[in-house]
Amino acid sequence: MKKAASARAAWGLVDQALSSASNFFVSALAAHSLAPREFGAFALAFAVYLLLLGVSRALCTEPLAVRYTAQEQDMFDAGARRAVGSVTVLSSLLGGACLAAGLLVGDSAGAALVALGVVAPALLVQDAWRYVFFASGRVRSAALNDFVWVAAQVGLFGLMAGGALPRSGPILITAWGIGAGLGAVLGLRQSRLVPAGRSLPGWLREHSDLCGRFAGEFIAAAGAVHLVSFGIGVTAGLAAAGSIRGALLVFGPLSVILMAAGVVLLPEFVRNAHFSVDVLARNARLASWTLFGVSVVWGLVCLAMPASIGRHLLGQNWSGARPILPQIAVMMCGAGTSVGATLGLRALGEARRSLRARLGIIPVTIVGGLLGAAVWDAAGAAMGFAAASVTGAVVWWRHFRAAVGEWRLAAEIQSMKGDDVGTPQFEAPAP
Repeated sequence: MKKAASARAAWGLVDQALSSASNFFVSALAAHSLAPREFGAFALAFAVYLLLLGVSRALCTEPLAVRYTAQEQDMFDAGARRAVGSVTVLSSLLGGACLAAGLLVGDSAGAALVALGVVAPALLVQDAWRYVFFASGRVRSAALNDFVWVAAQVGLFGLMAGGALPRSGPILITAWGIGAGLGAVLGLRQSRLVPAGRSLPGWLREHSDLCGRFAGEFIAAAGAVHLVSFGIGVTAGLAAAGSIRGALLVFGPLSVILMAAGVVLLPEFVRNAHFSVDVLARNARLASWTLFGVSVVWGLVCLAMPASIGRHLLGQNWSGARPILPQIAVMMCGAGTSVGATLGLRALGEARRSLRARLGIIPVTIVGGLLGAAVWDAAGAAMGFAAASVTGAVVWWRHFRAAVGEWRLAAEIQSMKGDDVGTPQFEAPAP
């Protein structure tokens, strides 16, 4: 079992690297090929895509991972058909909204939103198949799917670089979406499942206890990030906001590892919870300690980075990013420490506790970031983020330990009832 889990984790890192490479390629090409105004329009469309992706995962694919990972194959296949069918309908609705907004806005920003609206179903359905493969333990299938997406992208971007396709934001987004569309079609063949097209209302109703809270948690976190980013630009200036963004780019590879951990470990933790809540708690601690160690090592590497490499990576933005790397390193250590607890709560289906923890951390993030920026510019904002991240780690683990304690108590009560009636004992209730 441990060997299989290690293999899935290794393939998960490969898959996340490919997925991140896809987003990196399109962003890098946009930065190098588009004029500042068009790049701004592309950045807006990409930010909207991230919002759509978060909503799709919260409403459809995360409930699939929590509720169906440990089920029998027939039940899992039925859940996967409904989840992907729900994403198909939801992505069409969200894409239509983007299309209408783009036509209403007009100009370069509107054209980018129109292009995103056209390809949004392909992007979100491809991501849904990734979640299906992770939840079913077929991580290599997810990696192959993302490889096809990246390969198609490279080919289309090569045509663009060679002049066969015009260099514009909408064309770039369309090419990116075409690659995802190939992955979405490949997902049908890989899974041998046909999405259930009319399942969205029933899916949302059946999993409303998870969907609403997962979506609320994502929207609250994303809203806080955008609010703080805007506030830093207003209070400390755009240069301070740029310095923080540059420092975060230095920690980009570490962010990839943390994101990969989230996608790979959630199905594993659900399997742990189905087997034993004590196994889940132990593996959650192991995951957090491991990611904390990785974060410390990467932070030390970044702090020891020669100025020549920093200037090569960030150009003139290095001078603003370098002084705040220590604070960002602490922030990333806090994020790594939180991973085991956040995923553990999801694996237990404790959406109420997860939302409560997130809402408890957001005020600290907002106040810390904005107050720090007002007092000490970029360095103060980064210090506020670091304090919020460390506080968040404490909050997440407090909620996770409380949830584990409740499950142990429920298991003991169930075990005593089992003794009374001669029925088999279970260590924890099913999530």
